[in-house]
Amino acid sequence: MSPEPVICSLFLFLSGVLFWLASTTVINLEKKNLYAYFSIGVLTLTSLLFAFFSWIGQENLLSISRFPFRIFYPAIFLLILIPYGWYFIIAWFLGLLQGRTFYKVLAYVLGISQIFACILIFIKGSNYGWEVSIYDFWISIPISFRSSYIIYVFLCVILSLVGLLNFKVTSRVFTEIARYRSVPYLKAVCILLLAVIGCVSLLFLGESLGIAPDPVVLSLSNPNPLYVYLILIEILVTIAILLLGQTLVSYEFLTGRILPQIGLKKEWRIVLLLAGSVSVVYIVFSLLGYRVAEILLASNYSFLLSRMFALRQSKRSNFRRNESLQSVLFFESLPESRTVFEEKFDFVCQRILNSSKSLLVSETSSPFLSKIILSYPNVEETYEPKLQHRVFDPERSIFYMSGEDSFEYSIAVGIEETNGIKGTLFLGPKLDGGLYAEEEIELAKTATLWILNGILQLETNQTLSELQRKHIREQRISDHKTRQILHDEILPELHSGILNLNENSGREKIKEHLRSLTELHGKISGFLRELPDIRSELARIGMIPVFQNLLDSDFSKENIIRNIEPGFPELADKLPPDLQEAVYYSFREALRNAIKFSSSSKEAISLSFFQKSGLRIEIKNAVRPNSESESTGQGLKIHSALLKIFGAGLNLEFQDKKIAIVNITIPIP
Repeated sequence: MSPEPVICSLFLFLSGVLFWLASTTVINLEKKNLYAYFSIGVLTLTSLLFAFFSWIGQENLLSISRFPFRIFYPAIFLLILIPYGWYFIIAWFLGLLQGRTFYKVLAYVLGISQIFACILIFIKGSNYGWEVSIYDFWISIPISFRSSYIIYVFLCVILSLVGLLNFKVTSRVFTEIARYRSVPYLKAVCILLLAVIGCVSLLFLGESLGIAPDPVVLSLSNPNPLYVYLILIEILVTIAILLLGQTLVSYEFLTGRILPQIGLKKEWRIVLLLAGSVSVVYIVFSLLGYRVAEILLASNYSFLLSRMFALRQSKRSNFRRNESLQSVLFFESLPESRTVFEEKFDFVCQRILNSSKSLLVSETSSPFLSKIILSYPNVEETYEPKLQHRVFDPERSIFYMSGEDSFEYSIAVGIEETNGIKGTLFLGPKLDGGLYAEEEIELAKTATLWILNGILQLETNQTLSELQRKHIREQRISDHKTRQILHDEILPELHSGILNLNENSGREKIKEHLRSLTELHGKISGFLRELPDIRSELARIGMIPVFQNLLDSDFSKENIIRNIEPGFPELADKLPPDLQEAVYYSFREALRNAIKFSSSSKEAISLSFFQKSGLRIEIKNAVRPNSESESTGQGLKIHSALLKIFGAGLNLEFQDKKIAIVNITIPIP
């Protein structure tokens, strides 16, 4: 059996894999500039070079040696360009072309060298007619040009390896870590390419140096040495390209994007299976005597091109406004049930993202907003993926998920808004096995943030309605108590004094009844003093003195430590009266809760008043075990909702379930 079908099948395999690498880089490229397009062009041209070799290799070796050398011009020029392309790709990927004149100068020198070599080849070829074969042209190439080419290729590879050996991580962002982790793969590729250079050196210079006879010259009588060289070079190049593909799959080599690991690996497996199947089909048909390279090449490239354009169109279509997304983000009025938002979340995961599973977890720390957990499909999750050991990219707020505790989620998207809403959206692999486009991630962030905002507004409305009902009940109780005191205590005495004045006209009796009316007047005045107007007190003496009076009157027996930053009283007194009153009642409620659930009456309660980046009141105390579950937090929820109306907030946090911290944040007008 001739090894020619195997050699051509390997070229066919490499052409398909390289074209997939180029198309994947096009679709997922982070920064589209001249450097990136040149790298993509090198990958594409290398794929076409291998496709040319697989096509022309259908002829036997003797027939190929008789072909006119000029039809090999494109292949010769590409063999000069590709080593420079590898150096350029590595230098660009590692960022060596930015701000480092040494590597820039090398890029220019090597670029000029290859242009000069191509011109020499063209001038030398113009001296021959069309009847000169590639075999005769090979014999006529002088040793100086052959040795110059070997040195040029060696410099391109060795300089790339030096850049990889000297690469250091400058920051902890995901793209830098991905570069660092891809370096061992790229070093291995360079070492394999050095081995290829060694084989090519023996092929080019072996006879001239007296090491080995020229296998091309011997091929007319004994082609086996040339077959050995070609197969060995192909095996080394195949391993190098497989490592290059694995680097792209694992660490986004050349793309710079955060891509889902599971989806990209599946794409890689499909391409390897497809390219391998094409190679096997080629071998089978070649053994049967059929020429099928053209058909297989056309089918392979057509499939990869159609898939590339389909994925690209899918990415672009996400920019367009569609009715599906509009139905999610727009309502004529706010829904009255949380179920509506759960259905919208399912719609986003199923129709827009095409996700196999998703989990939305809110991280907002507030007694007013309860923790939100939405899952798709609607199965109650008893776990949450861990993020503390994940690599995080701050530019895109994306976590790269892997490992046992990822629970089959591939990426996690951080969601945050300026009003304090925080959350994480966990996404599993897509149902079609494809990749999440960056536009899809942005749509998911927008939709889920809107869902969290909607649930917040819904709970705000419910809490404010409850606050209104409670206020009405308290007002009714207060009015009833006032009427009861006036009716049962004050009015009878006043009525009795009036009757006595009418029945007794003596001076002494009148004086006695006047004393009774004076005492009754004092009772009414005292009753009115028991119902003070907090707003007028805040306006008269200021917020801090009112707080001090509250501590002295209602909490005088408690061990309270105060810490007031300079400047806080002045800024607090400039707040609007409504906001001052809301802060006062929130402070009183939070302090009552702190005393109620304190671990011991001897434990000190810390009160701190800060004025950096807005006003903040912190109440910190040690709590009894299980006190977190004893309290419903209803009072704090109501006051938190009231503060939110004015742009302020009230947050409750627990440190190791032993320390409770209440923060009242107030914006400075």
